Amino acid sequence: MAKCNTSSYAVIYELAFDNDNPSSVLDKLEKIAKAIYNDCLNECLKRYHKLIHDKNYQKILKVYKTSNNKKELSKQLNDIALSYGYSEYDMHKYIKKPYEYFNKKLGSHECQKIATRAYKAVEKLRYHQADKVNFKNKYDSFSIEGKSSTSKLHYCDDISISYGNYKFKLKVKRNDIYSQQALLDIVKYVRIYPQIIRNKRRWFAQLILKGTPPSKNRQYGDNFKVQGIDIGTSTIAVVSSNEAKLMELAPNCKENEHKIKVFSRKLERSRRANNPGNYNKDETIAKGKHCWYKSKNYLKNQAKLKDEYRKLSVKRKQAHEMLANQIIANSTDIRVEEMNFKGLQKRSRKTTINKNGKINSKKRYGKTIRNRAPSMFLTIIDRKLKYKNLTLKKVDTFKIKASQYNPIDGTYKKKQLKDRLIELDEGTIVQRDLLSAYIIAHTNDDLETINTVSCYDDFDTFKNLQDNEIQRLKDSNQLSWYIS
Repeated sequence: MAKCNTSSYAVIYELAFDNDNPSSVLDKLEKIAKAIYNDCLNECLKRYHKLIHDKNYQKILKVYKTSNNKKELSKQLNDIALSYGYSEYDMHKYIKKPYEYFNKKLGSHECQKIATRAYKAVEKLRYHQADKVNFKNKYDSFSIEGKSSTSKLHYCDDISISYGNYKFKLKVKRNDIYSQQALLDIVKYVRIYPQIIRNKRRWFAQLILKGTPPSKNRQYGDNFKVQGIDIGTSTIAVVSSNEAKLMELAPNCKENEHKIKVFSRKLERSRRANNPGNYNKDETIAKGKHCWYKSKNYLKNQAKLKDEYRKLSVKRKQAHEMLANQIIANSTDIRVEEMNFKGLQKRSRKTTINKNGKINSKKRYGKTIRNRAPSMFLTIIDRKLKYKNLTLKKVDTFKIKASQYNPIDGTYKKKQLKDRLIELDEGTIVQRDLLSAYIIAHTNDDLETINTVSCYDDFDTFKNLQDNEIQRLKDSNQLSWYIS
């Protein structure tokens, strides 16, 4: 089936059940879907291991890394993969066996989607984007989706989801105008998934709809004013010709982050108390396979921890959506540096020793990025701009060097990460993140060079805006570490 390239958006509705259409039907389908996924993932892994142990494949792969003719070598590698039946369409063929084994209770389109999902999981191993693949256990939630409006799982005009002989009504609130207007658009396909909310298992349907979302009085600024964004792991600096803001990403999530720490420590203590034989004398986990006993109290705290993660996710996305609307309302020409957040999440490779002779921790920004999700915020801005056929512009980080540039004398100077306030000239002190955002806003249209003339001319205006912003942060006692 050809992939549809038209614009689309998703809206989520909760499913309603009755005696004729109980939730147990979907629970059984989810178990079948997980079994099919695990079977398909296992088969895909077998074919992948045969492929990577092929001597001819290994030789070509070594040459590929240093070769200039990568197109031809890539074709040869794919031909070897096809000889082992390692491809998405080969997995679609394989899925027929489990599809028939379960008496076709899942539709063919739904099974093909599961096969694609398993194949993509193994592909991450092939391209070193993941270290391992995870099989689904009985506690994991699993989504089921079709391919089109003609799949076995599809949307009906009577505001329900049909699956075989069963129909599940969608819960649409009377005062939810957005959800009502969305149902007027064409539904491409449907995805259903369970979610545990306050210890209750509820099912939701995600409708993938054609077109753009209904208007929510979203305001878009003009395209003549440029906004520069310097985004960090937990903060964001936004600078334009009339505004300079330094804000915290998702500040309303702090309470949930604290609760997650509390429940995580509780679970760790409970796990160690219930399984003393699985640990060494130095309190590290012993090598080998272990049977982990989970007490009733442990399972309760585990459910609470999972619910806190859910709340954190909802609050974080809501905060990102609101902040993105504020930025877009000011201007639609938004520029940001390219950032590798996955690299910041990884542990440091270097082993360093502090003044006391102790080894420094190799942990970096994994938890902060998980809690504040800066990459997701940029994705939300880009999505909202695409509704107006615009995109988020990404400047070249290594060519611009925004944090090193001095707009007064046009020189570059490296700075340490701990230096948040920078002295550009005698008596001229600026905040590092705001300065970076200011320089990004004064890049040329090629996104690789700085407009040095306008950057110098507008500096006095930026300095006044920045001083007002720092005073605002001091008065409100916010982000003290970033302005001191």
